[in-house]
Amino acid sequence: MRKQYINAKLFNREETSFITNDGFFESFGIIDNELEKIDVRNKLVLPGFFDSHLHLVGLGYNKSLFDLNGLDVRQIVKLMKECNKDFIIGRGWHQNSFTNSLTRDDLDKVSIDKPVIAIRVCGHVLVANSKAIQLSGIKTDYYPGGTINLETGEFTEDALEVIYNLIPKPTVESIKEMILLSQEDLLANGITTVGTDDFSMINIEYEDVIKAYTELIDENKLKIRIIQQVNLPKVDDFKDFLSKGYANRIYSSHFKMGPLKLLLDGSLGGMTAFMNNPYEGTDNVGVHTFSQDELNHMIKLAQDNGMDFAIHAIGDGAVDMILNAPKKKSRSGIIHAQFLNQSQIDECLKQSLTIYAQPIFLNSDIPIIEKLVGDRYKESYLFKSMYDKGLSVSFSTDAPIESINPFENIFVAIKRTQLTDNKPFLIDEAFSFEETIKCYTEECHWQVYEKNGKLDIDYPADFIVVDLKKDIKSSKVLSTYVAGDCVHMSNRG
Repeated sequence: MRKQYINAKLFNREETSFITNDGFFESFGIIDNELEKIDVRNKLVLPGFFDSHLHLVGLGYNKSLFDLNGLDVRQIVKLMKECNKDFIIGRGWHQNSFTNSLTRDDLDKVSIDKPVIAIRVCGHVLVANSKAIQLSGIKTDYYPGGTINLETGEFTEDALEVIYNLIPKPTVESIKEMILLSQEDLLANGITTVGTDDFSMINIEYEDVIKAYTELIDENKLKIRIIQQVNLPKVDDFKDFLSKGYANRIYSSHFKMGPLKLLLDGSLGGMTAFMNNPYEGTDNVGVHTFSQDELNHMIKLAQDNGMDFAIHAIGDGAVDMILNAPKKKSRSGIIHAQFLNQSQIDECLKQSLTIYAQPIFLNSDIPIIEKLVGDRYKESYLFKSMYDKGLSVSFSTDAPIESINPFENIFVAIKRTQLTDNKPFLIDEAFSFEETIKCYTEECHWQVYEKNGKLDIDYPADFIVVDLKKDIKSSKVLSTYVAGDCVHMSNRG
């Protein structure tokens, strides 16, 4: 169906009108008087946002958990005591809100008869109560690819599965509900495409996730475009996936399999990001979840089957492991890439690696970066240097780690400050508004071999109408379109 829009402020175009036809942009600046005119009322029209890395199922799942964001230990205990579920789970705590550390003894005050876990905002650290530890059967602090402290109840990285395996697995129907809950929020924020890691976010079967998405397609309920980042870190699981012909499979224009996703290290705030030098005042260099040989094997396995990779690496030590791995040139990438010096950036360019960046992480990390790494803070969050040197840089939020709001992410990328503080961090790394839009649209699609993310003829008509505010961060999406169809309309529209 042909549709005509007038009085539009088109991003990076001089025309003020456009026509869509059968899901694509047909023309710009041409008026067809036989077509109904949809008045955009001089609002900004942008390509639909593409959040290049988040956890869509996890977003929906988190709605069933206690929100621990901004709470101190006493408040966490008080809140979680109110739960009458058989398994009590909260997520979102950050030590910046604490006077004392959160421990198993604190969670034992919530319940000694039911398992209780509190997951850090990054998802790389959790604290479990005595009952959860008892049910897990774990008796030792040793765990490959992670750490366990039985005295404090703290688990990190791969050791999280010891506790996660206790959580009942969701059904296909409940996974569908999670997807639809997340989809509603994403479309309301103008996000029309996502790269999502759903297979390992929670205790879940990867084929159940695939079935949930395909059933939603059959039911005509999947409105957002999905690139599944295949997080199957156990080699036997990944081989099973490959043997069944899932690699790069395209189910529809709204769902396809993307790159192999691996978590190579942890988080900065959890002090589990793998660094070449210890964190300040410690002998701790963080955690890497694969040996170099194991990482090499997984990359080769993916590339031999025609798959790219997208590997979570925050610390410079983890980045070096990726750079040292034999690989074919492709559009494979590094997710987060928070600590790269200039020579590592140059090497990424030589190896044609791409970057999945989260400027919004600065909102949480600015207060802690220098405390954790000293002068090495000058080699963190160098996303603009990467972009200027020619690396493909896409923007994402890693939600539910951070809010999915693109304008908060854009604000931080431009201002290089926290959302509530005007003190800039390495201001030379600031992006222009136009560059942030490219990193949130065109660059993302290029990384996954798609012709999308531009307001141009023969491109998919994925676009949003925006009430752009001077401060950027309070801007609102008025309407969202996917393939020319309106899939969300704000009450403000």
